[in-house]
Amino acid sequence: MRCPMLRMDPSSSRGFCRSNRTHTTWLSEAREKGWDGEAAGLEETLLHIAEKKAQVDRIRRLPIVQLAGRS
Repeated sequence: MRCPMLRMDPSSSRGFCRSNRTHTTWLSEAREKGWDGEAAGLEETLLHIAEKKAQVDRIRRLPIVQLAGRS
């Protein structure tokens, strides 16, 4: 999720929801246990998940272009 070169497949949006819920749960646990470094890392990951989800949403809005000579 953190790799800026990773272009997400629009069909993977369910994975974002699951990943977001999982990381949010882990973040709550890390905060409860006082694991500040772990919590900071999870917060960063959640930001990247949100960015990748936005990327998928933008990709979905792009028109489909048929290349010449392809069926």
